[in-house]
Amino acid sequence: MPFAALSSMADPGKVYPIDLNMLRKEVEIQGEVLGRERLERKAEVDELRLQVEVLKSLLAQQYPDFKKRYEELYQDKRENFNPEQKTKIG
Repeated sequence: MPFAALSSMADPGKVYPIDLNMLRKEVEIQGEVLGRERLERKAEVDELRLQVEVLKSLLAQQYPDFKKRYEELYQDKRENFNPEQKTKIG
């Protein structure tokens, strides 16, 4: 059994410095993990934004009225969008 676990078992109502130090280290580690995960999610979102911009550019080249139609459809979908509903294509 780790020493920290033994220290708090001596008197369950008392908090020992070793316990606080271990808790501080755990909070620091969890903070670092969350920070890394946040950066990873941001990178994924940035990649998706880039892919959407590329697709929009390609569509605008192929369809001259794409930008106008896109804006109209975007406004309509934005007003009626339900993120919980599964999207059906077509």
